[in-house]
Order: sequence, then structure tokens, then C-alpha cells
Amino acid sequence: MHIAISGYFLLHPNTGTGQYTAALIRALGQVSHDRITVVCPRPAQRLASSLLEGRDTPWRVAPLSMPFGGDLGKLWFEQVGLVRAAGAARADLLHVPYLGAPLVKPCKTVVTIHDLIMMLFPETRRSPQARAYTWLAARAARRADIVLADSASTRDDVVRVLGISMEKVRVAYLAPDETMRPVVDEGRLDEVRRKYGLQPGYLFYIGGLDWRKNLSLLLRSFAALPQQPQLAIAGRAFSKRRDSFPDLEGMAESLGIRDRVVFLGLVAEEDKAVLYSGCAAFVFPSLYEGFGLTPLEAMACGAPVLCSWASSLPEVVGGAAQLFDPNDEADLSRALALVLGDQGLRKEMSRKGIDQARRFTWTKTAVETLEGYRQVTDETGPQARIWGIESLSKWNTVLRRARQEVRGRDGRALEVGCGAGRFMRSLKENNPGAVFFGCDPDLRSLSAGLSQRDGSHYSAGDVHSLPYLDRRFRTVLVFDVMEHLQDPARALEEIVRVLEPGGLLHALIPCEGQPGSLHWLLWKLNWGGDLKERHSGHVQRFTRKTAQRMLLEAGLQVERVTYSMHPLGQFRDVLSYVGQEEWFRKSWLDNFLFRGLVRLLWSAAYLESNLLFKNVPLGAVALHVTARKGRGV
Repeated sequence: MHIAISGYFLLHPNTGTGQYTAALIRALGQVSHDRITVVCPRPAQRLASSLLEGRDTPWRVAPLSMPFGGDLGKLWFEQVGLVRAAGAARADLLHVPYLGAPLVKPCKTVVTIHDLIMMLFPETRRSPQARAYTWLAARAARRADIVLADSASTRDDVVRVLGISMEKVRVAYLAPDETMRPVVDEGRLDEVRRKYGLQPGYLFYIGGLDWRKNLSLLLRSFAALPQQPQLAIAGRAFSKRRDSFPDLEGMAESLGIRDRVVFLGLVAEEDKAVLYSGCAAFVFPSLYEGFGLTPLEAMACGAPVLCSWASSLPEVVGGAAQLFDPNDEADLSRALALVLGDQGLRKEMSRKGIDQARRFTWTKTAVETLEGYRQVTDETGPQARIWGIESLSKWNTVLRRARQEVRGRDGRALEVGCGAGRFMRSLKENNPGAVFFGCDPDLRSLSAGLSQRDGSHYSAGDVHSLPYLDRRFRTVLVFDVMEHLQDPARALEEIVRVLEPGGLLHALIPCEGQPGSLHWLLWKLNWGGDLKERHSGHVQRFTRKTAQRMLLEAGLQVERVTYSMHPLGQFRDVLSYVGQEEWFRKSWLDNFLFRGLVRLLWSAAYLESNLLFKNVPLGAVALHVTARKGRGV
């Protein structure tokens, strides 16, 4: 598939749409194998190229010379230049990452709608030009083949206001930048506080200063506090119209709190994470948001967040923020007093906020966007080849493949699994003196904390705290792990973090089996009432689709999938449910009938999978997946 992307807002990289466009292009370059063409104004050519440098698959930047400046130049780019460039490139699909798609489509078109402020609040489009542009943008959006919305709240607005059918609107959440992480360096925190004239324990807000951000409520609620820390407000008014941008400094003066409120203006990008990390709490009283990225950035930096419950914000902050009514200053005052007066609560909110922010990544955004592209073009995307089936007991082939990756490379392999450590032993036998690591994050070790085994093998219930996180490995094996974890996607992201770019992951992932098969029925129907208990605390099963999606979201490119079978184990499962397993095991049939039955099941599954249908074998119990980490991840 050939994807053309409008890069108009790369001219304005510090705006919200500019940041979204740049982050999306960079993430697509990491997870997609498709050809990408970025169409942008000529001054943005260098930035556009830097976003895709190092990408293995084809890409190019198509710079356009703008015949006009200002709003007229933007309109020409959207309705003329972009259409010509996408058509000349013979793109299969055009993605416009904001509400400004061309009315005449050169190909299948996707448009991202971040919010509908211009339509929900008519006072924001007073001029005839603004009203005409809003009409044009809405009409073009209705003609798009699919619409991407930043949140479910925005999706509902799109359906209700624009009249677009729900089937044509997909949600693709945004994410904080990777630089948004807790800053714990006291020297750096103190340096930024001095730079902006702040004292420890300040309240913080950053964002727009227009009426929609509801900062007048924040000032009134702050004035009602019996004890007032500093309140730092970052941002700039882009107009002198008081109906659009209230006089906040004058309001602070009239409330008698001007000496406690610090207006920071525009702050440097490199200072944002420090300001978030150093505040006692971040306050966001907005009346309407399409997503709400700033509260999520604050959470990613460890700031306790107080947030209004308007529009999409509860959807984004989850249960990690203190929510309040954006129309009730007493409610905000109570929330401020509660959070400022309880250090334990602030620490708990900080922890929950960091966990909530981790749920949002640009890789996931790119994957959701790609799925929208596939929906439009009727493509299923690149699929790993099914290489047939193998016996679950034939680990020598798996080990041989993995050993080839690490032969002669000391300290470059990691095994994550609750098995017997066969890969670790094999590596040590073939690489005398080498140092390798392994860990066992299964349910039985959850209460054991962290304990060392044999100098290099560890048992841990939490893969995030393992001692190998400062290393990078060429090969990682993950065997018998995912089925034990309540949140396997998060664990996989942490495991992939220590895999070097271009490195291989070999994973054994239990699968549900073919619908209608014996294994599928046993798992779905839970015959006997205790199947999950019998499987050593197994809490997960995956389909091929869900497994590949999880790997893709973690930044991996799936290269090979093999279905592993264990008909012997399945037959014993059946016998155990009727209470005959022990009898069968001791009987003479165990050496004759049972082995013959196994061979019959094996042959039938092989014929079905490899010769007839190229499908999931009926006896499949696990996926053996080989995946490679992208170079840019």
C-alpha cells in the first residue's frame, strides 16, 4: 500500500496538530512496511525527511512551493497542491491529519478530527472566512472514506454533529512524547524553579488561555483556599479580544491573589517535563477537549492531576485523577484542599497516573491508524508466513535457531520463561564462559520478590524490576509466560525494551486453537470447571490475530509463525475429565493404542494445516512466533 500524508502542519511543529503529525509519521515509519510519501510545504522538507530517516521500506518527501501565504496559501495546499501531489505519486490512500481534507479526493481518503470546537462553539468562527472554511472542512470530512477521532467522546461528536455513520469513525488515541518522564534530578528541578521564579510545592497549569480552558474558575477556586501555594500558569493569549481571552492578570488582581499567581508565558519545550515533575499538583479545568494531552503528559511525569469531568477527559485520565465539576468553583476548591493536604494521596495519585499514561503510546496510535487504512483499502496488511506445525516437544529446532543469533556474543541473550531453562543451559554449553540472563515471571513467583539462582537466573513476579534492564540483548526467548500474566502487553513492552534494534524475539504463545476443535472447546467451555487451575495458573489464551497485534504494538515485526501441537496432552486432558487418566497411564494401552492415536491425530492435523487448508490445525495449542525489533524502536 502507498500512503500519502499531508505534512502541512510540519510548518508549525510546536502546535498540537504539528506535534501529532510529526509523532504519527515517526511511529508509522517504525511499525509499517508500506510505502510512505509525505507531502509538505517546501520549508518543512528537512523536518519531514528527518522523521523517516533510517526506515528500511520506501519513503519520500514531496515538497510543494506555496504560491500564496497565510490562510489563502493553506487553502491552496489543501485543495489543490495536496490533491495534485497525491495523484502524481499514485498513492492508494491520502491521510489528512486534521480537519482540512480536500473536497475533490485524489484517492481513498482518511481524515483525523481532533475536536469540533469550531462547530460546537459558533462564537469561535465569527468572520465570514471562518464560517466558509468550517463549511468546506465539514463537507470534505463527510466525503472521507474513514474518520479517525482522538477519543470516543470526539467520535460521538463527529457522529452527532457531522452526521457521519458510526461505522466510518474509528478511535485512535494520542500519546505523550517519550520525553515526558519523571524528572528526579534535584539540581535540574531547582534550576527550572529559579528560572521561572517558582517555589517548591506550586500548583501548575499549561495550555491555552482562551475562555474554553476555564481558567477564571481556577483563579476563583484558588482564591478560596485558606492556605495558598504558588499557582503557575503557562501559555500565551493570541488575541486581545476579551470575549475570547479573558484578562486573567486583572482577575487575579481583583481577587487579591496576584502575588501568589505567576504567569510564565510560553515555556521552553525542554522545561515542560521538569515543571510537571516539580509541581505539587497539575490542575486542568477545561470545558471541552477532543482528547486532553496535557493532563496525560503531567501524569507521565508523575504529577498528581486534578481534572474536570468534561468531554473526553475522564476517558483519558481514567481513575488516576481527582475529577471535579468544571462549572462549580466550590467543587474545585474542595478537590484542591484535599490533594494539597494529603501527601499520601498525592503519592498514590502520582503512581496511578504514571501507570495510566503508560497505556498510551505512539506505537499503539500508529497501529490503530494502520488498521483504519486497511479498512479503507480492504487490505489485511503484511502477514507472517505460516510455516506449518511442529511437535511441542521438539525444542531442539527452536534452540538451534536462537543459538545462531547469539553464537560467540557474550552477554547478549535473555530467556524469560517459567520452564526448565533449556535455552540457558544450551547457551552455556555452547558458549563456555559467556554470561547470560534468565527470569521466570510466573504466578508462583509473584510473592517471592526477586531471588537469584545460579548467579544468572532470576525469579521475579514483576518483569519491570529485573536487574537486566540496563542491558541490551540480541536475542530474547519468551516461553510459557504470556498465559500467566494479567497484562501481557505491558510485560511484553518492557521485555522488548531490552532487545536491541534488529534483534530477534522467539516467543511461545498459547493459542485458543481452531474454533470447533477439541482444544478450543475445552478452553472456551471450561469442561470440568477447573481447566485454568489445571494449567498452572493460566489466565490468557490468544488467537493468531490478537498475538500479532500485541507484538506489533510493542514495536516488533513478525517474521515467522509456527503452530505447535500437543495431541498427547489434549487426549490426557479428556481422560482426566472422565476420571480415567491414571488408569490409562498404567494400562498396556499406553504403549500401543495411545501412541497410535497420537500419530493419527498428528497426521490429520498435518494434512489439514499444510496440504489442504493452510489453516490453524485442529490440534494447535501454541504459536511459536519469531519477530524482529524495528530499527527505529
